[in-house]
Amino acid sequence: LSLIFLVFHMATYISLELMNYRFMYKIVLEPTDLMIIRILIILSIFIIIGLTVKFYSDLTEHYKLSSTTLQNIYSITDRETEIVVLLLQGKSNKDIAQELFVEEVTIKKHMQNIFKKFNVSNRTSLMALLLK
Repeated sequence: LSLIFLVFHMATYISLELMNYRFMYKIVLEPTDLMIIRILIILSIFIIIGLTVKFYSDLTEHYKLSSTTLQNIYSITDRETEIVVLLLQGKSNKDIAQELFVEEVTIKKHMQNIFKKFNVSNRTSLMALLLK
């Protein structure tokens, strides 16, 4: 949802800049009014970016707290827990491998072990189980 708002505000800002606010002159706005509109759009973009970063930061913290619970219930290792947390953030195997400084093949092997422990056959099933 925040991405939609961000794209909308950025598109509005870019279109206003490209048109150089010409259409607004037809409704007789003062240059100071145009500057205020420009500043408000830019501020709203930064607010949306800030809220999005805060949301994902809070979400990551939540998963870190619940990772101990996952370890206790499903007997997964610390590394598997790290992978599950990154998976829940929507990262691909390649992204996870880069972040953990290992080969993608290693992540795939960990994923197989995780699937077995959670009794699922793919990452979609795993996500569905974890997000219940």
